This record gives sequence, structure tokens and C-alpha cells, in this order.
Amino acid sequence: MAMTFKGKVSFDFSFVLSSEDEAEMMKQALELTKRVASGDERVDGITVALVKAGLEGGLDGMMRLNLKQGLQKLVKSEVTEAGLSVGNVAVRV
Repeated sequence: MAMTFKGKVSFDFSFVLSSEDEAEMMKQALELTKRVASGDERVDGITVALVKAGLEGGLDGMMRLNLKQGLQKLVKSEVTEAGLSVGNVAVRV
């Protein structure tokens, strides 16, 4: 007989980016934007979404999307590693 349990996990977090890290992120954002604008064939959908978020919300928008995607991957990876399955991982940043 199989047993199924459903649960919901919620937590708050803070992320502080130093001035040096912010400058480095700005350089990386510029490089990504150049790659997308030049039509680089190695650009994937996530990169395009990051650049679009950056154009709409600046570095803040780009970082929000990056954090969201990173946290989703982390949660799915850790839950799967624990032998559990996870459906939708909703992250609001």
C-alpha cells in the first residue's frame, strides 16, 4: 500500500549584493545583452529572458529573475536528491 503526503514550504530571505559584486553583475549583464543583440547562436531562452528582464527592470529585474530561477533549480534538485518528487516550485522575488 502506497502513502502520499502533500506539503507546502514557505520562507522569507534577504540577499545583499556588495558594490563590487553589483559592478561585476553589470559587466556580465552587458556581455549577455551584447550576445543577444549580435545574434549569437549559443544564446538560450533563459539568457534571452534575463536580457529582457534587464531591459524592463534594469539590473534589479535581471537579478530577480536570476534568483528566482536559481532557487527553483536548488529546491527541485535537493528534493529529488532526497528521494521525493516535486511539482510546481513557485518562487516570488
